[in-house]
Amino acid sequence: MAEIAAGISQDVASWSVDEQSELDKLAAVPRDKEIAVRFALPVEGAAYDFGSKFGAAPDEAVALLKRVAAEGWTPALCFHPGTQCEDAAAWVEYIHAAKRIVEAAGVSIARLNVGGGFAANRDGVAPDLERVFTAIKGAVVAAFGANHPQLICEPGRAMVSESFTLAARIKGMRQGGERVFLNDGIYGGLVDIRDMGLPGRVEVVSATGNHRKAARTPRVVFGPTCDSLDRLPDGLPLPADTQAGDYVLFPGLGAYSSAMSTQFNGYGLSDVATVIELSGQARH
Repeated sequence: MAEIAAGISQDVASWSVDEQSELDKLAAVPRDKEIAVRFALPVEGAAYDFGSKFGAAPDEAVALLKRVAAEGWTPALCFHPGTQCEDAAAWVEYIHAAKRIVEAAGVSIARLNVGGGFAANRDGVAPDLERVFTAIKGAVVAAFGANHPQLICEPGRAMVSESFTLAARIKGMRQGGERVFLNDGIYGGLVDIRDMGLPGRVEVVSATGNHRKAARTPRVVFGPTCDSLDRLPDGLPLPADTQAGDYVLFPGLGAYSSAMSTQFNGYGLSDVATVIELSGQARH
């Protein structure tokens, strides 16, 4: 309740609920504010589903939307298809479900939040976000017509993932190079890889700035801490001529690298360098 009081004191304009008991907590929110009912569907297409934690079933969303309108707040709807979603059909299904909820509730909504989940480039091929945006626009018009609710979204990793490339250094290699030990791991800047799986754009650069070009073989990669759980998903493909002292570059980690990094065992992200321009290969 302290968070709600703080929100009211800061004149928060939009709130979200997915259960009747949560709406009860918002009784003191001024009636000129928006309350968006968050709903969830069993749709696929994302790396992992956000609906397992938040989101009312459609029938419950209908009841909540009716109550929001009846008690004088500005009603809205919101959803989130899940992170790293590359299937435009997920948004289309949610938007048409939103229309069914609105019709069943007999309530007009001011805004529809189509969530985040817009995918970032993890495997070397940038997702076709324009295709997703076109599908969203088409679904909204098909469902709600020309007088559709205002759309908002949460661009998330699609906007900021390219802002960081993490450079981890190989501190050791064992079992003929099959096991690689880095100076960063899942407690540091590589935490997102633990949940999202191995990316496809990893590069290895020698200490003198030369890119390793040999054929790649899958490796088991550990972080630097004492915890045996500090390990990336098995099979990170690294060039056969990779050596201790090389740098492993993980691009596209701007969304959840520094934001989630810890200092467990004294390790973690330290130096952040801003690169304005690249020309040729860097050498020491």
